Amino acid sequence: MTQLKRDPGNPLLSSSKEAPWELMAAFNPCVARQGGTYHLVYRAQSVLADVGGTPMSLSSVGYASSTGGVHFSGRRPLIQPEHRWERYGCEDPRVSYVEALDHYVMTYTALSERGPRIAIAISDDLFHWHRLGPASFRNYHGIGFVDVDDKDASVFSALVPDP
Repeated sequence: MTQLKRDPGNPLLSSSKEAPWELMAAFNPCVARQGGTYHLVYRAQSVLADVGGTPMSLSSVGYASSTGGVHFSGRRPLIQPEHRWERYGCEDPRVSYVEALDHYVMTYTALSERGPRIAIAISDDLFHWHRLGPASFRNYHGIGFVDVDDKDASVFSALVPDP
């Protein structure tokens, strides 16, 4: 069993004064290990930006890596708001390697005038991500999910058989 121990150097990652895209905050990370490298994706919050005439701090998905899992470097934005459905930010990334797809799958919260929605992106290398867009859901027993605010998503890395 893996033993977890809090590092005395916490926090392991904090906002960067040199990067406007993460000047306000760096938080809510997840880690994927590939070989001997730990790949950390996290929510980064920017300085105030003008979004349609309204000043706001935008969130992006940031990236950093480490060989020991403690000292992270190579920070850069991975996903920043580009589409209307994520106009107000990209938050709270979660990454899983899905063996059946031979790809990494990221879920993140996309913010727009419609509220928070689950968005999905895929990658074969953890560096280059292809956005698939907001997740869509069919009605379930007459219950509609189209306009429901939602930020909660996870992806199972292997097929889960029906109970």
